[in-house]
Amino acid sequence: MERRLLLYTLLCAMAAILVVGCGPTCESRCEEGRGCPRADPVADCNAACAEVNAFLAASGCQETSEKYQTCIDEQDPVCRQSVICDPELEAYRACRMAYCSDSPMADGCPG
Repeated sequence: MERRLLLYTLLCAMAAILVVGCGPTCESRCEEGRGCPRADPVADCNAACAEVNAFLAASGCQETSEKYQTCIDEQDPVCRQSVICDPELEAYRACRMAYCSDSPMADGCPG
């Protein structure tokens, strides 16, 4: 349960710095975002990204995540929280919550 909660928290905190697909890799964005206020400065980016990518594949939320990450990538600097990407973030959150409602014990869900 603690592992799931930790992963869920990590997914939420890293949402603004992770990328899936073309462009910067999840790992490079994780490394770049270590100095952000909500990021874990000692996180294992390779392990975290593997878990995030597995969650996205299992949940079917890759497309909404990619749209959000594309919007975030267009903002500078990496730590900036902007309302510009709120529609994309809300779509991703809705996808994630729908998946976790159906599979509350899945890795990456707060269940």
